[in-house]
Amino acid sequence: MGHSFKLSKNLDTKKNKKIDYSLILMIVFILIAIGSMIVCFVLLNKPEKVVYIDKKNQKKDYVYTVKKVKNETSDGLSDKIPSINIDNKNIEKINNKILTNYNNTKDKGEYIYSYNYNVNDNEHILSLKVEYSYIPENFKKMVTFYDTYNIDLLTGSVISDDELLKRYDINKSKLNDFIEAKFKKYYSDILKKKYYTKEECNYTCFLTNRGLTDNYLAGSRLYVKDDSLILYKFYFIASEYYEEEYFGDNPYEIVVKKAK
Repeated sequence: MGHSFKLSKNLDTKKNKKIDYSLILMIVFILIAIGSMIVCFVLLNKPEKVVYIDKKNQKKDYVYTVKKVKNETSDGLSDKIPSINIDNKNIEKINNKILTNYNNTKDKGEYIYSYNYNVNDNEHILSLKVEYSYIPENFKKMVTFYDTYNIDLLTGSVISDDELLKRYDINKSKLNDFIEAKFKKYYSDILKKKYYTKEECNYTCFLTNRGLTDNYLAGSRLYVKDDSLILYKFYFIASEYYEEEYFGDNPYEIVVKKAK
């Protein structure tokens, strides 16, 4: 009877071991299956790699300084003239226009010239801003002008203002209303800060001092910066009331729509 009990006990132990191994194999199989499903899901839902249009010169950025010219009116500093590094006829026209505008600018006497650009990977947009300032004829003050160019990096095509606004779900009418509201707030704030009273200078007077009319989009340019839609518009910040302090250091850059 004693031997029979030991034999039965040994058989039960082996059976339990066999069951344990089966359970472990089953768990491993399930984990492998789950892992495979996760890998497949990631691979199937992996976004396609965005391929931008080829550069004309692969060794340079999409915008680079094509030429440096000594600025004789600003302590010998050099002006940097930009070029868009994409090979198609429309871009070539833009590059020629940039160079022509620069040559016209430096013939105006004292002037300032610079550029910036931004590559927006979310919207696949290359934006170039050229900024230049001089004193126009019949003016006593320096005026700043902006030229902006927005390029689709997938196709190399130039994006019109209407198309750019559409991408940001806004139209020119709404944009004009937005800028109008912006300047009306400026005027209201200036009154609150007591630079002058409404009787001394009404809203029409305020616009006149800025060199503005009710066509708020006149002379404005659109640009994409850090995923946000920006409007650049020059206006005079100073008048006989010395309110230039109110406008701060970067008054001509107006954020129209921030990135979500």
